[in-house]
Amino acid sequence: MSDTLITITLVNSSSTPKDFYFFQEPAKYTGGAEVYSNSLLHCEVSPLISQGTRYQFQLKLKHHAGVQSLKNPVMVGQPSGYYSAIQEIGLTPADGTNTSATIMSARPLGLSIPAVPDASQNVQTGAFRIIVPEYDSSLETYYGGSAVELSDGTIVLSNFSTLTPNSYLDCQPVLTFYVAIGSYESGQVMNFTASSSGNSVGVCDATGGDTDFYVEYTSSGNFVTTIKRRPN
Repeated sequence: MSDTLITITLVNSSSTPKDFYFFQEPAKYTGGAEVYSNSLLHCEVSPLISQGTRYQFQLKLKHHAGVQSLKNPVMVGQPSGYYSAIQEIGLTPADGTNTSATIMSARPLGLSIPAVPDASQNVQTGAFRIIVPEYDSSLETYYGGSAVELSDGTIVLSNFSTLTPNSYLDCQPVLTFYVAIGSYESGQVMNFTASSSGNSVGVCDATGGDTDFYVEYTSSGNFVTTIKRRPN
């Protein structure tokens, strides 16, 4: 897969240090239920004018399937899970060939090397499939979805949906990323709808191929995003 990096350079043009967090637009899911989002990273950034601070957030342009087990209900501000399995995976191309799917195992929790089993057919363009085994949903709860790899190799489950026994979950990742004021740590559940609305969020849309963004948090409390360059 590509080693291309998506880079978001963040500057704080207000007069005081601010807490920021980064997150991704949820994927489009088929076969799941409610969709949840996690923070990818939290940082504190000092004012540019007084300390010249710039923060650079980078992630690898790779796709990963992820599953997690969770004993407690999903709650905003809490970690989404403690036990997870991650598998790098490709997406279905426009011609429908080389469709990738990964098979989940519940005990021990795992995801198989991507293959093209019969159950993976008819996966929509730009998506991957998680094939879910039979398990007792009254005793165990599992979530699955799209994970991202940060530049240091850390992998975070970005967004996810509840899994259903003996079924499948199709996930079509969306390469749009956001910066907002707040202190949600990496892997903590956050409210995507509330966090991504209005002018109080910086939007970095990489769906068209742009990979380098400059985001300024202004003295008036708004975000301004500039695309730095488009790769050849």
